[in-house]
Amino acid sequence: MKPTNTKKSASMLQKNLSPLNVWAISFGCAVGWGAFMMPGTTFLPIAGPLGTVISMLISAAIMLIIGVNYHFMINHSPDAGGAFTYVRTNLSYDHGFLCSWFLAIVYISIAWANATALPLIFRYFMGKKFQFGFHYQIAGYDVYFGEALLSIFAILLIGGICYAGNRIPGIVQTVCALIMIAGIIIFFIAAVIHLSKNGFNIVPYYPPAKYRSLG
Repeated sequence: MKPTNTKKSASMLQKNLSPLNVWAISFGCAVGWGAFMMPGTTFLPIAGPLGTVISMLISAAIMLIIGVNYHFMINHSPDAGGAFTYVRTNLSYDHGFLCSWFLAIVYISIAWANATALPLIFRYFMGKKFQFGFHYQIAGYDVYFGEALLSIFAILLIGGICYAGNRIPGIVQTVCALIMIAGIIIFFIAAVIHLSKNGFNIVPYYPPAKYRSLG
């Protein structure tokens, strides 16, 4: 199937996001709960400081490759629909249908993952404030009614922001991204000051238990 000319349909689209808004949305999609918590709670105990740095550099390289591919896709099919439009235009409607289903599954999984990450953040900063109401376990994980309400509130809030207007979601995302970057800079400066007073030492580079298992 030959690619169709999408310039005419793309020119009819209304631009509501500035380059800064697009960057903020991309930044928010790439950086989340795992980028801040998993290095300390999961990566460092398993891989050690050097192993964690190597794995994060590899992950960053993979994200850059994905970004380059999306850049090519957007320039080739600058129309609403993203990956679906690209696949439908260059392959067929059947492939576009399959692509849409896979994208829907991915977006749904990301939505609930981000919504359930919010109670984890509140657990770290507010303790058991939202652990009230009925309580049950799923795969050994405790679920509380208060934390479920918190996730539902977050989903409704974000949905309301997206429904409110064309420019509002981009503005809100940009403000949140800038606040996040400001927090990262503040914590980085605090860490540098702390290390300058107490010394910088990442030895052992890998967990000693891993050395013994490999030996």
